[in-house]
Amino acid sequence: MPSLAITSLAIRRGNAWRFPRHHAHAGFVLPLASAASLVLVLGSLSLQTLALQSRSRVRAQWLQRQQTDALASAAQQVAVQLEGPGQCLLLGASPACGAGPDPARLLPNSAPAQVSGWFVASPGAAQLRLQLRDTAVARSFAVAFDPTSGRVLQLRSLGQ
Repeated sequence: MPSLAITSLAIRRGNAWRFPRHHAHAGFVLPLASAASLVLVLGSLSLQTLALQSRSRVRAQWLQRQQTDALASAAQQVAVQLEGPGQCLLLGASPACGAGPDPARLLPNSAPAQVSGWFVASPGAAQLRLQLRDTAVARSFAVAFDPTSGRVLQLRSLGQ
């Protein structure tokens, strides 16, 4: 049986001395695992950031659509009022209208919007400007009407 002797630097197995091998790859597992973990954490944080940005963008778009819808509803309410108590705004000054109608009274105080502008451009065409209360969000609307009967024919948004 070959003799086995161990010294501090070499191992003797049989008649040959062998030095312990220092692997070039010794200790690579921990740094590799740490690097892989770091890549996974950064990747998941990037995905989470994208998801939060997408959610924020969707929320902003939803809020904008809601505000646009509130202004369009208020414009419809104004159109109804223009065919009733606010008809003097369409037909112009007459003895039945008194001192002149106030466009701000076309919407009740409980409405989400208020009339911020009214302008009759020509007989049969006017422009209405509405603004959401407590915000700077506003929109203009074109109002087409029959100047003889005072009926609103068309109401369309002009955008910002």
